[in-house]
Amino acid sequence: MVTLLLGTGLFVWGLGSTGLVDETPPLFAAAGRAMVETGDWLTPRVNGNPRFDKPVLVYWLMGLGYAGIPASLDPFGSLAARLPSTLSAMAVMLGLADTFWCWQPQRPAPGSSLRRWCLALSAALAFALSPWVMVWARTAVSDMLLSALLCLALLGFWRHDVALSDNPGRAGRWPLAAWICLGLAVLTKGPVALALAALTCLLYGLREGRQGQLWQRLRPWRGLAVVALVALPWYVAELAVEGRPFWDSFFGYHNLQRFTQVVNRHGGPWWFYGPVFLGICAPFSPLALHGFCAGLMPRPQPLGLADRRASSSLQRFAACWALAVLVFFSLAATKLPSYALPASPALALLVVLAAAELRPGRGWAVRVAAWISLALTLGLGLTLLAAPTWVGLIQDPEMPGFAAALMASGLFHRGGMVLLVAASLGALLLAWRRWPWLLLAQLSLVAWTPLTLLPLTGLVDTARQRDVRLLGETITRTHRAGEPVAMVGIKKPSLHFYGRRQVRYEGKSPQALANLSFCMAWPGSEPTLLLVIDRGTAMADHWQGIRHQRLDARGLYLLWRLNRTDLDARSRQLLADGRVRQACPVHGLESYN
Repeated sequence: MVTLLLGTGLFVWGLGSTGLVDETPPLFAAAGRAMVETGDWLTPRVNGNPRFDKPVLVYWLMGLGYAGIPASLDPFGSLAARLPSTLSAMAVMLGLADTFWCWQPQRPAPGSSLRRWCLALSAALAFALSPWVMVWARTAVSDMLLSALLCLALLGFWRHDVALSDNPGRAGRWPLAAWICLGLAVLTKGPVALALAALTCLLYGLREGRQGQLWQRLRPWRGLAVVALVALPWYVAELAVEGRPFWDSFFGYHNLQRFTQVVNRHGGPWWFYGPVFLGICAPFSPLALHGFCAGLMPRPQPLGLADRRASSSLQRFAACWALAVLVFFSLAATKLPSYALPASPALALLVVLAAAELRPGRGWAVRVAAWISLALTLGLGLTLLAAPTWVGLIQDPEMPGFAAALMASGLFHRGGMVLLVAASLGALLLAWRRWPWLLLAQLSLVAWTPLTLLPLTGLVDTARQRDVRLLGETITRTHRAGEPVAMVGIKKPSLHFYGRRQVRYEGKSPQALANLSFCMAWPGSEPTLLLVIDRGTAMADHWQGIRHQRLDARGLYLLWRLNRTDLDARSRQLLADGRVRQACPVHGLESYN
């Protein structure tokens, strides 16, 4: 119950109080909402086009949110879109806490119940307080859902294996629920879930030296049949309806090509995920690194968490889990920080299992890791308190004045004080060599959400998204039947989501202007066009002198109504000058997928 209450406070509080942040979340949200509005629950669609980059489960869950949550409770449309990620993070918290609570000493020692409770709660918080988790648990994408389902599947595999080791008489049992979770993970993000689960189990079997026994206990052929029953019906139906475009886009581009080639300039060196992994479990990265190395060492060290076999086995399993994610995505050509999120539960396990080694008279290495963790916490706090010396370096042309607003808000001061308190309270118990120092520091860091994260999210929403959202509302009010909508210059998918209209997206060049005239589907002979253009693009010479009606202005953006005859005249002039071509590439939101 305590874990559930903390998860609610960390992730649910203020979840729908801000709008969706470009670029990717509005695409997921628009696809989920479109399922409700069109009644097509098979193919996710955005801006009138199929969206094949992810399987359907996350869109179904978002769609259920849009169908069930009244608009009065979700004015920005963000609560329904973010809820799957939030509930997924809470599910991981409960899964980690339950794992630590269940694997307890068979003969409890005095005070062991309190220790178990501290370990369970600390494991949940080690995951929830990860900087990566705090961001992606409130983001409307599929990464957290994949991480949760994969986590529940892998924890189910490990618990089944250890249960049979402790009680061979239960050999007839089989982890059906874990295989169902893995099937749902495949329905969330595709074959990558199978690859990560298989690599984790392979490394664990090699580490334990009993691959054959693990194979017999998990019965993967039967498990793959369950995965197929859960995931394949949608894939088969989608392939039957959409055919080759679905196959080429989902399997060819978004899976094979992303692994073998750099997509959308998201490349990186081979060591890209090393710093990312350290950032996931910051500021307790030294503890995670200690646990990771201990889990991969040839001679495991019993930790005393449960019976010796189960506790040390969990550390080795978590280390293999983290290593599987690290190796798989390091081999991939396309690299994004969010790809490492499935390792966050494993890293949380490693942090807590390392901290559990702290005992008087032993564990000098883990004591050093613990003190370094608290020093990092202190250093981060001091860095935030020193924000006036560096906050001016934050310069984003899409958020003018953001740095000044950030300093005026006092967020850095509050956030720095939270970190200083956490470091001080943790050091107080650590100096006495008492294990709950970690939990005490974690409980202090819980204050980060209401005091820093939520106000910071509100500032970013005001500076970056509010203007586009308000322009979308203006478009909804002023749009004429059949009137096309376009956005040139800075491209924001959220305009489609909030304007509830299909949007033609173009860039800043003269060719972008010509594409609006030559390539866009105009419904009539001389219709008008609603155009959102940023002020920088509007100052370009090819846009100067075109007659327009200014309907709205919000920050960087202007909303114009143009007549096609004026747009055609300028396009023909650019064509005659040789500045543009009358070629029509396919446009939409492909670049944001």
